[in-house]
Amino acid sequence: MSEMTLQECIVRLEDLIQDRKSFFSKDGNDDVFRTDAAALEKAVSMLHKIAAGEYKRVAHGRWVNMPFNVDNDKYGMNKYNMRIKCTNCGFVTSSELKYAHCPVCGALMDGKDEAE
Repeated sequence: MSEMTLQECIVRLEDLIQDRKSFFSKDGNDDVFRTDAAALEKAVSMLHKIAAGEYKRVAHGRWVNMPFNVDNDKYGMNKYNMRIKCTNCGFVTSSELKYAHCPVCGALMDGKDEAE
């Protein structure tokens, strides 16, 4: 099969949707065709959003503990507060503030790193 552009793929899927819908019967005994058509419609909807640039690449990271150094506390943390660092950008914060996303780079803190 030759390479297709995103727009060509969308057109082919829309044709498949119409094909599946042509098998719909009046008595409603066509669950497989309806399920196929619904799945294809969802895929086409997502492809339209991709083509429009609505989806962006997601950066991943995780919080790693940093040892506390009382003598060189350049981050302004007190000795009772463990620091954590974003593996994506290196942002350092209090361990009490384990954000779901890094407030600096926006990385999703799901325990994965970009190399994984």
